[in-house]
Amino acid sequence: MKRYILPVALLLVLVAAGYLSVRALAARNELEQARPQVGKVKEAVLAGDTVRARASLTELQKHAAKARRDASGPLWRLAGHLPWIGGDVDGVHEVTVAIDRVATDVLPPLVDVAASVKPSALRVAGDRINTAPLAAAEPALAGAADRSAAIKARLAPLRPTAMIGPVRRAVTDVRRQVDDLAATTSKAATAAKLLPPMLGAGGQRSYLLAFQNNAEARGTGGLLGAYGILEVDNGRLRIKHLGPNTELHNEKRLPVNLGPDYFQMYGNDPALWVNSNESPHFPYAAQIWLELYRRQFGQQLDGVVATDPVAMGYILSATGPARLPTGELVTGQNAVALTLRDVYARFPKDNTRRDLFLQLIARAVFQKLLSGQGDPVRIVDELSRSAGERRLLVYSTRAPEEDVLGATELGGVVHQGPGPYVGIVINNAAGSKMDYYLSRALVYEQGACSGDRRQSTVTVTLTNTAPKSGLPPYVTIRADERAIRGLEKAPKGSNVSYVQVYVTQGAELLGATVDGKPLQVIPGRERGRPVFTYRALLLAGQAQRVVLRLDEPRVSGQVRVLSQPLVRPETVRAEPSRCP
Repeated sequence: MKRYILPVALLLVLVAAGYLSVRALAARNELEQARPQVGKVKEAVLAGDTVRARASLTELQKHAAKARRDASGPLWRLAGHLPWIGGDVDGVHEVTVAIDRVATDVLPPLVDVAASVKPSALRVAGDRINTAPLAAAEPALAGAADRSAAIKARLAPLRPTAMIGPVRRAVTDVRRQVDDLAATTSKAATAAKLLPPMLGAGGQRSYLLAFQNNAEARGTGGLLGAYGILEVDNGRLRIKHLGPNTELHNEKRLPVNLGPDYFQMYGNDPALWVNSNESPHFPYAAQIWLELYRRQFGQQLDGVVATDPVAMGYILSATGPARLPTGELVTGQNAVALTLRDVYARFPKDNTRRDLFLQLIARAVFQKLLSGQGDPVRIVDELSRSAGERRLLVYSTRAPEEDVLGATELGGVVHQGPGPYVGIVINNAAGSKMDYYLSRALVYEQGACSGDRRQSTVTVTLTNTAPKSGLPPYVTIRADERAIRGLEKAPKGSNVSYVQVYVTQGAELLGATVDGKPLQVIPGRERGRPVFTYRALLLAGQAQRVVLRLDEPRVSGQVRVLSQPLVRPETVRAEPSRCP
């Protein structure tokens, strides 16, 4: 009798393996038909096309349910504990569960509210947004966001690199879809929670509009070159005032207490409007601006909205060109060059006319945005793009709203949590407009670990792409030569900056070099994070390479990059950890 046990057992294993193979093939086929439907539902929801969304959702639910049934059951659970193949079996099961939960728990409530919250339905007039449908949809959107986040968390422990090809691809694709869905639903839920009150559903609000000039870099982007007051009341938007920064009065001392680390980094410089946003942490700049404004005008504003010419160009690409009183057109293609380069050649010595011209452009862009022209979906996309690049930043004086904003791209915060972190921030030191020509490249390499530490490097390469001659004196000014004795002389067209390098919490500097030679840096801290500062002087056409060697904690996770929005995009390469 015993001699039959082994063959029978082997036969049962083969039968079970064959059965699982057939079921796995069936699950894969259903999954391949289900996955494209997720994108189709999402696309239809964003367009507010409920009929198309429901049709795609029905198709998705049919295939997702079949895939989940094919990859479930007692035998499937048992196979998940087997060596070699257990990870693949679990991977197939988990992605089918994820797609089925997306089809049954996440997407249906989104389809239900799609028609009422589509941009074209909310924008009832050029200058008016109907916030009531958003407020009504907030519970459904918040629930979808929570369930998407739960599905994302369930997929997180899977290790696709250890799986066979077809399973690895399926897990990677489904995880990407779920990550994208989680991000989209989170943004939608946040918008539904914040927009109604912040747009005056509960009463009129007033916000400071800050127009940043990226040609003269500051921590949050560029110095505040112009300002305005935006009034909102029950969804209606109105620009009350636009003016140059010369209308704004400075203080001798920092008007708010932002803590000893902040004061050690920046001192009283931010008491001047043009220096008030040296820190890249946008809430700091907003608090300083609001208090400076209150002291001068006696009005406590409700928050701040900051933007820049690059974002205005994005908006114009969606709305169409804006016409100035002179008849000149400002477009998505010429907005940046016109406001950050050409204006200085057009008015090389007349600051008043230059400021007036920039105000005309800002007013024309906002009038175009509030005119009702342009595709609402495209406008929302460009606003979202601006927020993702930190070119559209928002601050609220109401703590609950600011807490929500601080967790989004709109908040513009310097992250305080643990994990790999890197960023470079430029503050123009010369009072020039040379940062229009500044190119930046950042490389972060996490080294091998030893115990609970590792040695890593941050490489910063700055390039001054400016021409060697022909720029107006206002662009090439070296105000720092007058302010600080003993500085090296350099030809006109040089770029002078203070460069701050933000790194992982707990990191220590081992040494720094500039083009291979020793470099002295100034250590500091901001929001608990180490910051190392050095001064860079670049002649026209010159590149400079600075390398910082760090000893930092052995921390895992995706690298967070602090990105400063200047004119030219920053090139970033963050190498993954070498630690096992």
